[in-house]
This record gives sequence, structure tokens and C-alpha cells, in this order.
Amino acid sequence: MESSELNYRSELFKGLRVDLNCWTQKEFVSEFRNAHVGESMSQSMVSRLEHRARVQRNAAHYSTPLSQRRKEIDEDKALFIAETFGVDNGLFLPSIVSSVY
Repeated sequence: MESSELNYRSELFKGLRVDLNCWTQKEFVSEFRNAHVGESMSQSMVSRLEHRARVQRNAAHYSTPLSQRRKEIDEDKALFIAETFGVDNGLFLPSIVSSVY
């Protein structure tokens, strides 16, 4: 259930960035930094936040550890992300997926 929740957040993030706002990763970073001065965000962090939204290839071998390729969207960061997108922060909060099961 926790994995489904984290996958949902990642896919929601990517969908809001690409499908709703048509932003590149760098454009999102710029919007985020303008709205939340002092909060960390970078293009590589956006990529790691969206990692779960990518098609997973089980046969792929990476020389980098998973922790350098994937970052989970925690509740604090989710609130800032929701504000940047201009959506209700409840979309990113825990249990949104588990409540429909």
C-alpha cells in the first residue's frame, strides 16, 4: 500500500508538471524557487522525485545506488510542491490512494 501511495505521488507530480503546466524540469525548479525562497529544489531532484513514474525495466543495471536515483515526496515537500502547482495540498497527503481501496 505504501508503495502504491509513493507511486501515485510521483505520477501526480509528473502529470501536473508536464500535462497541466507544460513545464520542463528546469521551469518547475524556477517556479518552485520563486514561490519558496530558501527551500531546496533542483532539476536533478525533480528527476529523482519523478523516478517512480517512469517505466521500470527490471533487466536494467545501474552503477548508481537507488538512493541517488529516487527520492520520495515527503509531506513537507509535498505541501510546497502543491502550492507551486496551485492545487489543493490534500492531493499529495498520505492515504489518498489507500482510501479508495
